[in-house]
Amino acid sequence: MFKISCLFFETSSDAITLIFIDMKKEKINVDFGHIVPVSTVDWYRKSSCVVFFNKCPFHCIWCQNSELLEQTNIVDINLVKNKIEESADFVGSIVFSGGEPTRQEKALEALLRFSRNVGLSTGIQTNGYYHSTLKKLLEKGIVDMIFFDMKSSPSDAAKYESVTGVRDASRNVFESFKVINMSRVSSEIRTTVFRPFIEDVYDIARFLEENNYRNSFILQKGIPNNASDENIRKEKQIDDKELNKMARKIEEETGISVMCR
Repeated sequence: MFKISCLFFETSSDAITLIFIDMKKEKINVDFGHIVPVSTVDWYRKSSCVVFFNKCPFHCIWCQNSELLEQTNIVDINLVKNKIEESADFVGSIVFSGGEPTRQEKALEALLRFSRNVGLSTGIQTNGYYHSTLKKLLEKGIVDMIFFDMKSSPSDAAKYESVTGVRDASRNVFESFKVINMSRVSSEIRTTVFRPFIEDVYDIARFLEENNYRNSFILQKGIPNNASDENIRKEKQIDDKELNKMARKIEEETGISVMCR
C-alpha cells in the first residue's frame, strides 16, 4: 500500500524519535464509474490507466458513455487510489474521464495529486463545462494534459444547446477553451465525427483557427450503435478514408494540425 509520510523529529540527548503519519487516508467520496487498468488509445504514445467518473451536465445526442450519466456508485476515494496503484507499475500515465470528471472537483484534485505521487503523468478528458474548476486545477500545476471534447463551434450557442441539451453550454465551453489556450499545459481538441454532423467539424476547425489554437485537433470515428439518439444509431459509420479526407481539407484550409483516431 502506497503511503505519503511526514517525518517529525523530537530531539533529546539520547535519541531522535521518528513519528510517521499516513497521509493517504482522505475522507472524500467519489461517484465512481469504472476503471480501465491499461489503455493504449486514450493518450497518444503513452500507456494509460483510465478512470471514469459518473454523471455529466450534458446529455449529448451521440453520447458514447451514456450509462455513466444515470448510474450512481458512491465509494471511498481510497478504493479508487488502490485501483490506480495496482496499475501504476504497468502504465506511465492516467486519464480521468467520464461522465465529466471536473464535476467532482475535490475528488479529482485529490486523485490527480495521488497519481503524481505514484509517478504517473496526469490527463483530464473534459467537455469544458466547469471552466472555473479547470482553471484552478491547471493553476495548481497538477495536470500534464487536457483532452477537450468539443461538440460543435462554441460560437454557435443554438447548435451547442441542441447537441448537449444545456442552454449555457457554449458560453462555458468557450471559457474553458480560453483557459487551456492560454495555459502552458499541453492539450488536444477532440471531436467525435458522425455523418449528419460533418459540417460542424469544419465549423470547429474555423473556430480554432480564428482563436489561434496551435495544438492538435483530433478527429475520432463515432460509433453510431453506441449513440443514445435513435436516429444517429441508424447512420452509417464514417470510414477511415472519409475521415482522412476531412483532416487533409482542414489542414489545407486552416493550417491546423489534424490527426485521425
